[in-house]
Amino acid sequence: MALSRAQLETIAVHEAAHAVVALDLGVPVGGIRVGPMPDGSLGFVEAPAHEEARREAMICLAGVVGQSIHEGRELTFAGAARVYARFGGEHDLPAARRLVAEEDLAEIWIETAAIVARDWAAIEALAEELVADRELSGRRVREIIGGPGASGPVASLRGHMLAR
Repeated sequence: MALSRAQLETIAVHEAAHAVVALDLGVPVGGIRVGPMPDGSLGFVEAPAHEEARREAMICLAGVVGQSIHEGRELTFAGAARVYARFGGEHDLPAARRLVAEEDLAEIWIETAAIVARDWAAIEALAEELVADRELSGRRVREIIGGPGASGPVASLRGHMLAR
Protein backbone atom coordinates (compact mmCIF):
# COMPACT_ATOMS: atom_id res chain seq x y z
CA MET A 1 0.00 0.00 0.00
CA ALA A 2 1.59 3.26 -1.12
CA LEU A 3 0.87 6.31 1.00
CA SER A 4 0.72 9.87 -0.26
CA ARG A 5 2.94 12.44 1.45
CA ALA A 6 -0.17 13.98 3.06
CA GLN A 7 -1.22 10.59 4.47
CA LEU A 8 2.28 9.93 5.75
CA GLU A 9 2.38 13.37 7.41
CA THR A 10 -0.94 12.71 9.15
CA ILE A 11 0.22 9.31 10.39
CA ALA A 12 3.52 10.82 11.56
CA VAL A 13 1.73 13.54 13.55
CA HIS A 14 -0.59 10.93 15.05
CA GLU A 15 2.29 8.70 16.18
CA ALA A 16 4.45 11.65 17.28
CA ALA A 17 1.63 12.86 19.53
CA HIS A 18 1.42 9.41 21.16
CA ALA A 19 5.19 9.44 21.75
CA VAL A 20 5.45 12.99 23.08
CA VAL A 21 2.56 12.55 25.50
CA ALA A 22 3.98 9.19 26.66
CA LEU A 23 7.33 10.82 27.41
CA ASP A 24 5.64 13.79 29.05
CA LEU A 25 3.82 11.38 31.38
CA GLY A 26 7.05 9.56 32.23
CA VAL A 27 6.56 6.54 29.98
CA PRO A 28 9.72 5.64 28.03
CA VAL A 29 9.53 5.37 24.24
CA GLY A 30 11.68 2.73 22.58
CA GLY A 31 11.02 3.89 19.04
CA ILE A 32 8.46 4.96 16.45
CA ARG A 33 7.63 3.62 12.99
CA VAL A 34 5.31 4.98 10.32
CA GLY A 35 4.17 3.45 7.06
CA PRO A 36 2.48 0.16 6.22
CA MET A 37 3.31 -2.61 8.70
CA PRO A 38 2.98 -6.37 8.19
CA ASP A 39 -0.04 -6.43 10.54
CA GLY A 40 -1.87 -3.83 8.43
CA SER A 41 -1.35 -0.91 10.79
CA LEU A 42 0.18 2.34 9.55
CA GLY A 43 2.19 3.39 12.58
CA PHE A 44 3.51 2.21 15.89
CA VAL A 45 5.07 3.65 19.05
CA GLU A 46 7.13 1.24 21.13
CA ALA A 47 6.32 1.87 24.79
CA PRO A 48 5.93 -0.48 27.74
CA ALA A 49 2.50 -1.24 29.12
CA HIS A 50 1.87 0.09 32.59
CA GLU A 51 -0.79 -0.15 35.24
CA GLU A 52 -2.07 3.43 35.50
CA ALA A 53 -5.24 3.45 33.37
CA ARG A 54 -5.69 7.24 33.16
CA ARG A 55 -2.13 7.72 31.88
CA GLU A 56 -2.55 4.92 29.33
CA ALA A 57 -5.86 6.43 28.16
CA MET A 58 -4.15 9.81 27.68
CA ILE A 59 -1.47 8.19 25.54
CA CYS A 60 -4.15 6.43 23.48
CA LEU A 61 -6.09 9.68 22.96
CA ALA A 62 -2.97 11.73 22.13
CA GLY A 63 -2.73 10.42 18.58
CA VAL A 64 -6.32 11.37 17.80
CA VAL A 65 -5.85 14.80 19.44
CA GLY A 66 -2.73 15.44 17.37
CA GLN A 67 -4.43 14.24 14.21
CA SER A 68 -7.43 16.48 14.93
CA ILE A 69 -5.18 19.53 15.29
CA HIS A 70 -3.19 18.61 12.18
CA GLU A 71 -6.33 18.16 10.08
CA GLY A 72 -8.10 21.23 11.52
CA ARG A 73 -10.95 19.14 12.89
CA GLU A 74 -13.17 19.81 15.89
CA LEU A 75 -11.04 19.50 19.00
CA THR A 76 -13.59 17.96 21.36
CA PHE A 77 -13.93 14.38 22.47
CA ALA A 78 -17.46 14.13 21.06
CA GLY A 79 -16.33 15.56 17.72
CA ALA A 80 -13.32 13.26 17.55
CA ALA A 81 -15.38 10.23 18.49
CA ARG A 82 -17.75 10.93 15.59
CA VAL A 83 -14.98 11.45 13.03
CA TYR A 84 -12.49 8.82 14.15
CA ALA A 85 -15.04 6.10 14.72
CA ARG A 86 -14.94 5.94 10.90
CA PHE A 87 -11.17 6.30 10.39
CA GLY A 88 -7.92 7.24 12.10
CA GLY A 89 -8.76 6.28 15.66
CA GLU A 90 -10.31 2.87 15.18
CA HIS A 91 -7.88 1.38 17.70
CA ASP A 92 -7.11 4.31 19.99
CA LEU A 93 -10.61 5.38 21.01
CA PRO A 94 -11.83 1.85 21.87
CA ALA A 95 -8.61 1.27 23.83
CA ALA A 96 -9.18 4.44 25.85
CA ARG A 97 -12.80 3.41 26.46
CA ARG A 98 -11.65 0.04 27.82
CA LEU A 99 -9.23 1.72 30.24
CA VAL A 100 -11.41 4.33 31.94
CA ALA A 101 -15.07 5.06 32.61
CA GLU A 102 -16.91 6.69 29.72
CA GLU A 103 -17.88 9.66 31.90
CA ASP A 104 -14.17 10.40 32.50
CA LEU A 105 -13.15 10.45 28.82
CA ALA A 106 -14.12 14.06 28.09
CA GLU A 107 -12.04 15.32 31.03
CA ILE A 108 -9.10 13.09 30.05
CA TRP A 109 -9.43 14.37 26.47
CA ILE A 110 -9.13 17.97 27.72
CA GLU A 111 -6.02 17.13 29.76
CA THR A 112 -4.48 15.33 26.78
CA ALA A 113 -5.33 18.19 24.41
CA ALA A 114 -3.58 20.63 26.77
CA ILE A 115 -0.39 18.55 26.69
CA VAL A 116 -0.52 18.16 22.91
CA ALA A 117 -1.09 21.90 22.41
CA ARG A 118 1.72 22.81 24.79
CA ASP A 119 4.09 20.33 23.11
CA TRP A 120 3.01 21.02 19.51
CA ALA A 121 6.49 22.19 18.41
CA ALA A 122 7.98 18.91 19.62
CA ILE A 123 5.25 16.90 17.88
CA GLU A 124 5.81 18.72 14.59
CA ALA A 125 9.60 18.30 14.81
CA LEU A 126 9.23 14.60 15.53
CA ALA A 127 6.66 14.14 12.74
CA GLU A 128 8.95 15.85 10.25
CA GLU A 129 11.77 13.43 11.09
CA LEU A 130 9.36 10.48 10.89
CA VAL A 131 8.23 11.47 7.40
CA ALA A 132 11.87 11.63 6.30
CA ASP A 133 13.14 8.47 8.02
CA ARG A 134 10.00 6.36 8.65
CA GLU A 135 11.57 4.87 11.81
CA LEU A 136 13.22 6.49 14.81
CA SER A 137 14.91 4.90 17.81
CA GLY A 138 13.96 5.98 21.31
CA ARG A 139 17.32 7.71 21.57
CA ARG A 140 16.67 9.67 18.38
CA VAL A 141 13.19 10.62 19.62
CA ARG A 142 14.73 12.06 22.79
CA GLU A 143 17.38 13.91 20.75
CA ILE A 144 14.72 15.52 18.55
CA ILE A 145 12.36 16.64 21.27
CA GLY A 146 14.92 17.46 23.92
CA GLY A 147 15.70 16.12 27.31
CA PRO A 148 18.76 15.64 29.46
CA GLY A 149 21.80 16.32 27.28
CA ALA A 150 19.70 16.80 24.15
CA SER A 151 20.49 19.35 21.49
CA GLY A 152 17.61 18.75 19.08
CA PRO A 153 15.65 21.51 17.35
CA VAL A 154 13.19 21.88 20.19
CA ALA A 155 15.49 21.08 23.11
CA SER A 156 15.02 24.53 24.54
CA LEU A 157 11.25 24.01 24.55
CA ARG A 158 11.31 20.44 25.78
CA GLY A 159 14.28 20.20 28.12
CA HIS A 160 11.96 19.79 31.09
CA MET A 161 9.89 16.99 29.60
CA LEU A 162 12.10 14.00 30.37
CA ALA A 163 13.21 15.42 33.69
CA ARG A 164 9.78 15.01 35.28
